[in-house]
Amino acid sequence: MQKIFENWNNFLKERDEGESTTYPPELSADTVKLYHYCGRICWRTGSPDTVVLDPQKGLDKPQSYSRREYETSRVPRAFFYLDPAERESMVSGPLYTVEVPASDIYNLIADEEEFILARKKEREEEGSKFWHGTTETPLRKGEDWDPVLRAIIGAGYKGVYYHTGFKAVAWFEPIEVTLEKQEEE
Repeated sequence: MQKIFENWNNFLKERDEGESTTYPPELSADTVKLYHYCGRICWRTGSPDTVVLDPQKGLDKPQSYSRREYETSRVPRAFFYLDPAERESMVSGPLYTVEVPASDIYNLIADEEEFILARKKEREEEGSKFWHGTTETPLRKGEDWDPVLRAIIGAGYKGVYYHTGFKAVAWFEPIEVTLEKQEEE
């Protein structure tokens, strides 16, 4: 069984070779364009030119979160893609965008401020014998992710970059997004 996991991890590393998810080029610019597919809000109201995404409303109505994200953390957040072509198959609706300062986004993959390591040390100090996962995904849903995300917010970041098969940003504050105009054919 161990050999199967090793082979799978090697496959994933080889697949992503040449593409850095730790330091995506999008985060190296002064500003980052974020992409959000507007689902239920826009289905009810049409496609307004601008929409304010309020992370708290998403948390209050968990159907707007994927079940996995809702279970992972109860910290309110709105979700964006760095590349709209990488959207998940369950995501649909009109495409909205916003440009934000790259400095407002914490790169959790690089984790240069060691928020994950700090949480791991807290768990060890608590005498916890359980540390979930691997070095890439060591956090427990809820009880570890919530403090990590709150620490990131406390450090002054408005969003967090992560990679789970696609490059994503979770945004912690209400943010106004603009409808991406489709080119006429």
